[in-house]
Amino acid sequence: MTVINTRMAARTSANPVTRWDHADLVQRVVDVLDLALRMVRSVAEPSSSRLAATPDLAVGLLREKVVSETALLLLCVEPRCGHDVRIRERFETLGALLAPLARHDDVMAAICLDPAQARDHAIGHIILSHLGYPDPRVDALLDSYIQAPWYKSPAEYRAFAEKYFVEVKPLLIKAGLAKA
Repeated sequence: MTVINTRMAARTSANPVTRWDHADLVQRVVDVLDLALRMVRSVAEPSSSRLAATPDLAVGLLREKVVSETALLLLCVEPRCGHDVRIRERFETLGALLAPLARHDDVMAAICLDPAQARDHAIGHIILSHLGYPDPRVDALLDSYIQAPWYKSPAEYRAFAEKYFVEVKPLLIKAGLAKA
C-alpha cells in the first residue's frame, strides 16, 4: 500500500495535472477491444467447447450479456476511432460480429414473449443501430411492441396479441420456443 501511495505522491507532486500518455491510452483501448473480440467470438461459435456443456438458457443469457456490454463498450470507444487505425479496425470487426448476435432469434423471441422488457432485450441492437449497424426488421418489431395497446381494453390487447403471434410464430418455432 505504501509503495502505491509513494508512487502516487511522487507523480502528483511533480505535476499536479497528470495526463495519460496517448500511446498508453490507445494500447489500453486496443487491449480491451481484443478481449471483447475473444468473448464475442466465443459466444458466436456454437461449437465452442466451453458452451457445448452449458444449458441453452445459460448460453442465451451469456450471449445477451456479452452482446449488450460489448455494444456499450463500442458506444464509449466510437469517439476514439479516429485516434488510431487499430481502434477503428477492432471497432468495425466487433460491430460486424455483434450485429447478428444482437438480432439472434432468441432476442427476437424474448422481445415477443416479454414485451414489457423489449428495450432491455434489444439494448445491443439499439446501440448498434445508433453506431451505424441498423436492422429495420428489428426496429419494426420493437415499434409494434412499444406502441402496443398495453393499457387499453382487454379486447384490444387480445386482438393485438393474436395478430402479432401469427406474425411472430415462425421466429418462435425456429428458436425452439413454440411448436409448428
